Amino acid sequence: MPQQAAAATSAGGQSRKTARILDAAREMFLAHGFGATSMDALARCAGVSKATIYAYFDGKEALFAALVSEECARLDGEIATSSATGESPGTALPRLAGQFLALLLSPWALAIHRVVVAEAPRFPELGIVFYRAGCAAMKARLEAYLRQAVARGELVVPDPALATTQLIGLIRGDLQLRCLLEPSLRPSPAEIDRYACAAVDVFLAAYGKHGTGAA
Repeated sequence: MPQQAAAATSAGGQSRKTARILDAAREMFLAHGFGATSMDALARCAGVSKATIYAYFDGKEALFAALVSEECARLDGEIATSSATGESPGTALPRLAGQFLALLLSPWALAIHRVVVAEAPRFPELGIVFYRAGCAAMKARLEAYLRQAVARGELVVPDPALATTQLIGLIRGDLQLRCLLEPSLRPSPAEIDRYACAAVDVFLAAYGKHGTGAA
């Protein structure tokens, strides 16, 4: 087999194994919690050896971080595109806010959030991983977009870091808490968009350049 083809096959095999491990971790963490899930059980569920898991991930915390990062990754391209094309805040932020809120309210995100809250007293590092891989990463990307919008003269934001925190708080609002506490509550896409757009309207009312903030 040519060297390039062999490398591609090897990479494909690694990718499939990683996917199997992550799928097993998702299933086990949600079904049994973080603390009750052993690496041996994860290996059996994934159909691989424990040594194979450690070849790809340092441990359960790394697996958890990879799961959260995977769920958030789809937002990366959208934010990068908005920044690269110079899309206005009035166009980009409602879409990004809607996607972010939909992610937060997805069954998987709500379920893993409940796992973190339940396990954090015994595994405080889990909360740190959850925040860094999810919330902190999203905050950094939104802040970078806001700074670019400020540089283009589209927003007036004295403290972009604080403004980003405020925007995320507006997007989460009361809806995420209600969904966390009421598992049967399932907002429609139209409701999610309405909440997200309202959050952006409040944000732009405070930070939008007069006459152009909602353009």
